[in-house]
Amino acid sequence: MTPIARPLGDEHGIDCSQKLTAESLSHFRLQSAVQFVWRYVFFNQARAGDLDATETAAILAAGLTLLVVQHVRNPGWTASGQLGASDGQWAVRNAVEAGYPANMGLCLALDLEGLANSGPAVAEFVDQWCLTVGSAGYVPVLYVGYECGLSPQELYDLPHVARYWSDAGPRSVAVRGFCCRQGAEQTISGVRVDTDHAFADALGGVLVGLGLNAEPDLLEP
Repeated sequence: MTPIARPLGDEHGIDCSQKLTAESLSHFRLQSAVQFVWRYVFFNQARAGDLDATETAAILAAGLTLLVVQHVRNPGWTASGQLGASDGQWAVRNAVEAGYPANMGLCLALDLEGLANSGPAVAEFVDQWCLTVGSAGYVPVLYVGYECGLSPQELYDLPHVARYWSDAGPRSVAVRGFCCRQGAEQTISGVRVDTDHAFADALGGVLVGLGLNAEPDLLEP
């Protein structure tokens, strides 16, 4: 079977900051009705606990769809356009090295929360990040958390974002809304995860992750 870009419907998943094993992935799939997984890459050199190519293969082999999100800095960080471009470059590099292909229209998410500043500098940070990952063939997704630095209208006005993912708090995006919403933190099969619900947003936008086709590869006669 070959990897494909798979649009998500009304589905349930998880996001997790620790490396997942074949055993835990099997439990998620069979016991918890998990259909997709968000896993993390870093904003600098790849770290041991984040997504790598071996884990990507295990997630796909378990029948789950993979989506990738970049770690956020500790609370109190300051956004800028220059930082957005740099973070975007690392997001692309680490995602590709982890076996999450560019130029397939897969979603790649930016975690926006815990900011010390707000307004135009934050919008420029997001714009530069999105331009960088978009030029590599990914679809930018913006995770909207606490202290994101932008109002619901400013979030919608971002020119290069058309997919939004909410934390578990009372967040909103004007007009479009969210296509994924985070839920309660849970322990599943000994792994601490956040639950997520994917669905079409108010304008019909959906997430697209990496999956495997259901049919075996066909060989030319």
